[in-house]
Amino acid sequence: MSDDDRREAALGRAVRRELSRWLAGHATGAPTAVDVVVRVAWSPSAVAEQELRASVDDQRREYPGAIPRLAVTVDRDLPDPGFTVEVVPVVDAAGEEPSAPLAEEEPDEDQDEDQLVLTLKLGRFTFPHLLRPSAGWVPVSRNGPGGIVFPDEAQAVPRAALVELRNVRGTLHVRRTGHDRRYIVAVGGQRVEHGRPTGAGVPPRGRIVVREATGDAVAAIDYELHDRFAELRTGGATDTGDGTGVAAWVTGGGAFRRVHVAAPPAGLVAGAREFTGRSPSGEPHQLRVRVLYTRAESLEPGGEEVWHVKVYRCDTPEDAAMLRAFLEAQIGNVERANGAVGGSNRVPPWVIAPVHLLSLALPAPARTNLVDAGDRIPGGVAARLAAWFGVADQPDADTCVLVASPWVDEVGWLGQEKRPVPGRGPLEDLRRLARGLDLMHASLGIAHGDIKPANVRRLARADGHDGYVLIDGDSLGPVRCPARDARATDEYTSADYRAQWERGDWVDLRALDRFGFVLVTIAAVASPDRLRGLLDKQGGRERVVDSHPRVVEYLTNWWSREPRWRPFAEQLAAPFGGGVFADPEFRLAEWIERLIAEHDRPGPGCGHPTCPVDACARVVPEDDHYAPPHDRELRRIREGVRSRHNIAVGAREALIRELRAEQAALALAAYRNASRSVLAVATALVLILVVSLKTGGVL
Repeated sequence: MSDDDRREAALGRAVRRELSRWLAGHATGAPTAVDVVVRVAWSPSAVAEQELRASVDDQRREYPGAIPRLAVTVDRDLPDPGFTVEVVPVVDAAGEEPSAPLAEEEPDEDQDEDQLVLTLKLGRFTFPHLLRPSAGWVPVSRNGPGGIVFPDEAQAVPRAALVELRNVRGTLHVRRTGHDRRYIVAVGGQRVEHGRPTGAGVPPRGRIVVREATGDAVAAIDYELHDRFAELRTGGATDTGDGTGVAAWVTGGGAFRRVHVAAPPAGLVAGAREFTGRSPSGEPHQLRVRVLYTRAESLEPGGEEVWHVKVYRCDTPEDAAMLRAFLEAQIGNVERANGAVGGSNRVPPWVIAPVHLLSLALPAPARTNLVDAGDRIPGGVAARLAAWFGVADQPDADTCVLVASPWVDEVGWLGQEKRPVPGRGPLEDLRRLARGLDLMHASLGIAHGDIKPANVRRLARADGHDGYVLIDGDSLGPVRCPARDARATDEYTSADYRAQWERGDWVDLRALDRFGFVLVTIAAVASPDRLRGLLDKQGGRERVVDSHPRVVEYLTNWWSREPRWRPFAEQLAAPFGGGVFADPEFRLAEWIERLIAEHDRPGPGCGHPTCPVDACARVVPEDDHYAPPHDRELRRIREGVRSRHNIAVGAREALIRELRAEQAALALAAYRNASRSVLAVATALVLILVVSLKTGGVL
């Protein structure tokens, strides 16, 4: 353990000890607000500060009625041990009613509680917040432990919560806290006095003004309580500024790994996604969010991990909290799915690429006096994230949720042309993936919910590839779930599923997974282009994929020149008939086994002089199986040759000459880049041998 880790651990123990000691001596059961004032001689890490806040919040469970608040300041001049902890009761807090949100009141039947938004404006910057009808008061502060929190860059806002707000059935109420009585607060033109626990009603729009008792105003915040406007969900093109990314922590499995999240490409417009979150009362809430895609790289010494990152932006921090809770549940589901096949969210094998929530490593709060900074909020993390979404005037990091998954490569067959004969290679990896899905459905009762070719990736590792893995784990759900909770891609859904969804019924995600997996298999053994022919609507007619006889006809026509492939095509089409996808006894792994057996069945000779009489040695083209470390080079050679030649009827002399030239160039490059040792010569020779063996047949 490093010195930094030891002193932060000692600080955590001191906070827990002092707060527990104070609460034990003042445990009355009545609501008790206390400030835990921590002064440290260093800037605590973001993870350490999060752990301190979690430790303080845990005291709520041990001491009912306790309302502890944590405030951390940096004082470089403190002597050893470098920190002090003081527990201070909030003197003359507004009555005995706690500031923390309490159980919600029942709203009127004609009131949509999820549509009320409190928009606060500081200068040219906007901060929307969801404010539900509730018995709890919501504090307004800068960088506080909860409630409505302005970023620390908004220095015009007092750090301590001077006022608390409450939505009383559509009417905004406000009350003064006992903090910093040297400040005077007026809301909507009315001075808010201390000692009024019920607060006072104020107009739905106006201004919150904070001033010193003997001085000028130090903060002026415009406010408006209104329905949720559609404009809240709009955004412009990505502005990356100088291209600076953000630092974050990947959490999970008890470990913390620091990463650098790169800025997304400039000029993008964030895509739209929908999730079904849950309000604090447990009611479903439809979350409409925007999402950008980027990547992250490890900042750990010697770390070589690369991560795929999704950056979600919600309308309000309260929406983001619901999204975060939703994603935490999905992360647990992914862990269970990977555990079913002997892996975990840290170590393969995997059915679904693990998902990790990212924690933003925000800098420690600066010690500043109150100044009017409403028009010059610096370009910190919050402002940078807002610019990525084209809403530079809404710099609130708490509206963003970042998740990361290990970087995985596209599978080779996603870019292939139509195969002259069915591919054999993908079936082995699909068999492993099918076993994992069968276990998920039968043993865990969960489904992926959005299986399609674009969501299948190859997990390549230095010690050899680990087969196929599904991505987009935030679509997981129970095998049967309400239609509103499902998030399938419409193009890859069956007619039965769409009928369920249109009726508003519960939908069968297990059947949908099976349908999507069969479509993926067709793309792998035939090509994505041929799959699109099954899914396209032609002349207003139903899709081919929605009629079993038409699917059989369509598949058998693909390889009609080779009669031996008709049984394979019929087996490939078999699940589309007779309600197979919903059959409790159907297993994807068993279906893949039947496909492999049918593919390997000896067929009539093709007449080629190099083939046996009862078989054809040229009908099994390789797919995307290449062993590291030269897999990318080999795939590049194949795709380049394929793009320049029509090889449907086999290799040609021009193709062979070009392939040999590629082999020679690649071997020469490897030789020149290697050291002047025997190992360098061996590397070049092995590379030539591998290329020859892997591409000597039909490409």
